Amino acid sequence: MRFLPLYGLLVFLAFTSCNEPPENTSAEPVVQEAEVPSQPATTIQVLDAKICKEVEDRMPIEVGTVFALEEKVYCWMELETESVPDSVIVKWINAGDLQLTQALEIKSETYRTFCNKTLYFPGTWTVSIQDPAGNELRAIDFEVTE
Repeated sequence: MRFLPLYGLLVFLAFTSCNEPPENTSAEPVVQEAEVPSQPATTIQVLDAKICKEVEDRMPIEVGTVFALEEKVYCWMELETESVPDSVIVKWINAGDLQLTQALEIKSETYRTFCNKTLYFPGTWTVSIQDPAGNELRAIDFEVTE
């Protein structure tokens, strides 16, 4: 039973060390700068991009800048990337309001792809082609008339 007082002392020291005040007792909080990871430079390039009425054999047909209301149009693009697979984001914007976001996969280093949208609102439209991090690679403007 000689170890009981020593055991009691260890419990007492362990308990009191848990109740010590924190090192920073000032009223001002300690602010630590978080390290923000840098965005890698995009490896995607838009070699060509067009708005058109059709895509045939992976090529744009009837390319234009003015389209009719309720017409279906295509955003055709030829892309190049160093990392496969990769992807791009296509945003369809009418008068500053986002109407549709589409993700397209890039399956080879040079790749042609397209997406489409039926135009239900007149006015100025922009198609924004972006990398996965949201950096705009190309923007294409066109008009929709009634």
